[in-house]
Amino acid sequence: MNVGLKDITPTLDEEYDFVVIGAGSAGATIASRLSEVPDVRVLLIEAGRNENYMMDIPLIVNYLQFSDEVNWKFQTESSETYCLDEHWTNMFASISGNHSWTIFPMLMRPNSRGRILLRNNDPNSKPKIFANYFDDPEDVRVMVKGIRAAIEVSRTDAMQRFKSELYNFAVPGCEKYEYDSDEYWECAARTFTFTIYHQSGTCKMAPNSDPTGVVNSRLQVRGIKGLRVADASIMPMIMTGHTNIPVIMIGEKLADMVKEDWKLYSNENKP
Repeated sequence: MNVGLKDITPTLDEEYDFVVIGAGSAGATIASRLSEVPDVRVLLIEAGRNENYMMDIPLIVNYLQFSDEVNWKFQTESSETYCLDEHWTNMFASISGNHSWTIFPMLMRPNSRGRILLRNNDPNSKPKIFANYFDDPEDVRVMVKGIRAAIEVSRTDAMQRFKSELYNFAVPGCEKYEYDSDEYWECAARTFTFTIYHQSGTCKMAPNSDPTGVVNSRLQVRGIKGLRVADASIMPMIMTGHTNIPVIMIGEKLADMVKEDWKLYSNENKP
């Protein structure tokens, strides 16, 4: 009788009690918390290459991003509402290396909503990511207000002690607008648009009555047995601030819920 490797290799559900995919802030927390329970077998899977000492050197990390092994190079689809290209380098090269300071006005609670779509039926294909920045006019209004607030900081007595002055330049493509008008700063914001990489909300937590929801209040994916999601993607709306600590909290909460649902207790927490 011929027995293939497939026939004798244990499946994941036979070998492990829980499989956690992604060792980020939430995934690492969940795996750690579930591993506290005696005899519970947890598999933590992280994508990417094996870690090496160079990844711990801050100056080297930026160079590693050029490697296909480390950087998957996901890119957003092109858009008419925003861009960021060689203009940035061209406009600021002349002051590079000089003493300067910068304020980045950021939208903490944007109204614009992006979307992620499958590119095709090939699982190796990168998804189509539509960031959709500045789609909502209110986001533009707030950003222009933020730009003006940043300029006012430069005019304060404290900054004038250092003879601080605004670095004026004509933003490419915005010359047709009167300088310092709202229209000019809107054009500038759309020209120099970038993100701080805290994407969220792609697997929205919502009640069953909400057709846009993906997971319920116990982070179970609708229609798929045994699958839960715990990271920034489940946030119905992004919180105001850095997402790292809230994501750790989400991981802690899911670990508690899994233990509750499966009646799992560590030695210290047995009833």
